Amino acid sequence: MRPPKTLNPLLNEDETVDSILRLLFEPMVVLDEQYKPELNLLNNIALDTAANKLNISLKDNLYWSDGSKIDSYDIAFSIDTIKQSSRSIYKDTIKDIVRYNIIDELSMEITYSGGYINTLSMLCFPLIPRIYYAGESDPAGEKNMTPNVVNGPYTFSSYAISNDMYLKLNDRYFKNSTYIDSIRVVITNDKETDLDAFSSSIVSLVRCDINDLGKYSFNNDINISDISTQHYELIGFNFSNQDLNRKEIRQLINRILPKDIVLKDIYLNQLNSSDTAINPNSFLFTEVTDIQDTEELPQPLDENISLNLLVNENNEYRIKLANLLKELCADYNIIINIDSEPFDDYKNRIESGEYYMFISAYYISPNGDLYDLLHSAGAGDTNVFNYSDNSIDFYLNSCLLAETEEELVRNMKEVQNIIYKDIVFIGLGFKREVIAANNYIYGNKRFLYDNIFYDINQWFINK
Repeated sequence: MRPPKTLNPLLNEDETVDSILRLLFEPMVVLDEQYKPELNLLNNIALDTAANKLNISLKDNLYWSDGSKIDSYDIAFSIDTIKQSSRSIYKDTIKDIVRYNIIDELSMEITYSGGYINTLSMLCFPLIPRIYYAGESDPAGEKNMTPNVVNGPYTFSSYAISNDMYLKLNDRYFKNSTYIDSIRVVITNDKETDLDAFSSSIVSLVRCDINDLGKYSFNNDINISDISTQHYELIGFNFSNQDLNRKEIRQLINRILPKDIVLKDIYLNQLNSSDTAINPNSFLFTEVTDIQDTEELPQPLDENISLNLLVNENNEYRIKLANLLKELCADYNIIINIDSEPFDDYKNRIESGEYYMFISAYYISPNGDLYDLLHSAGAGDTNVFNYSDNSIDFYLNSCLLAETEEELVRNMKEVQNIIYKDIVFIGLGFKREVIAANNYIYGNKRFLYDNIFYDINQWFINK
């Protein structure tokens, strides 16, 4: 875990800190292996999509570690805390909550904007106790740095700045008994230090890139589990460019790029392949095909065209891909000029549309919402491709307004078909990571996308 600026999970901005705080704070809902919502603290959800209302009720056996009961007022306080924070990592999770109404101690009615898609991850934020945190506004304040009242499998014991944090068992945890009595969380400054600590047996479990793990030797056997992120790597086109606005040009570039080789030899199998910005693990994913897959080899253009390809200079994978694309395209009369920029300049140029092509990654919400990225209403803003198509606009709108899972899946399938057939971008895949653990950690280790410690109460150590 990186040095935390706060230990309040709703004010925290760091993903590594969030992962550890999941040991202390539980959410109402988790996303399962297919990114479908799975009830955690909730006993029931009643969805009225016609009225855009969500009625939720808490389980009746839930207590904070100080013995006080978890109630609807804690839900309300947690929502308000996120809304009042400018940079909480859960900001997008609750952005579609319009208002809430507390019905009783365990029940609440939430009014939200949009359709079924907006409810998928709406309740995945951790709950915090209202009575403990009320009036604590400074993220680095005393209570925000000493989370003494929690609802997770572990409670806070101590924290030594830039060194470590100790956790102990929560006797009031609502799930089955936890076997591992205590946890020491080691504070590090970067991923390399994480792996140094793991290879030296200072830590027993680490989340990392698979190829970084391969650089180390280990005294003990280790178990490795694959986990996909929502960071999606793609080659983007600027549709304001008259050449790239022609589908045959985009199609030619797409067809001459050997994606299998790119994924294996350049990205070193670190991407979970997807053409359409939907994770293959998701229940929304559709395998798409097109007639172009079986056509003969493409022919060179009749005349030369010149295109600039923007990459960030500190990313070796993108630099290698840019050079490969330059080499391949030259045989088809497409001259690629590589613009390699410092990250901030590169980012600013993409956001301002000052590019022809670029290689980058986007965070895709696990609910599959592609509206901001691709709808014509966002052209020149969130839609950095300046892409506009009436059909995809219709289906993106339909996804937002879908009232059932079946309706959402059907419309999302059409969105993916359009992305693939129109070659809106060249999709590469979602970044993969691994959980590496020493072989003396046993049990049912269910590493979920948003909580790798979801079933830690079923883990045990046998040295």
